[in-house]
Amino acid sequence: MVSSGLTDVAMYCSKAKLKLPLKSILEEYKCGKAKLLFMSEDSEDIVIKTVKPTIKTGRKWKVVEAIDKAKECLKIKEVPGQTKLTAKVWGHLQQSDGQVQNETEKRHGHQ
Repeated sequence: MVSSGLTDVAMYCSKAKLKLPLKSILEEYKCGKAKLLFMSEDSEDIVIKTVKPTIKTGRKWKVVEAIDKAKECLKIKEVPGQTKLTAKVWGHLQQSDGQVQNETEKRHGHQ
């Protein structure tokens, strides 16, 4: 979960107290934006559903495009006869045989 204090400034600040590798910070940033999009889409509040708030991201990575791409990958994986697909976690596919792992699992050596 991304702290509410983690902003774009934290990603580029050289004097920040939090010294994480840029890749880790970027992954947390993207997961936080995706979670925010899902929360706004799945909200039970009528106002939130009708307004559809814009999730601001950078110019190179767009959360809506990333989510759409992940959903498209899931549609492709749902070919009749394929039974290995077990879960979808924030755009990362996990298969029962462990062929595909998300970046966090690879870093920590989990299977």
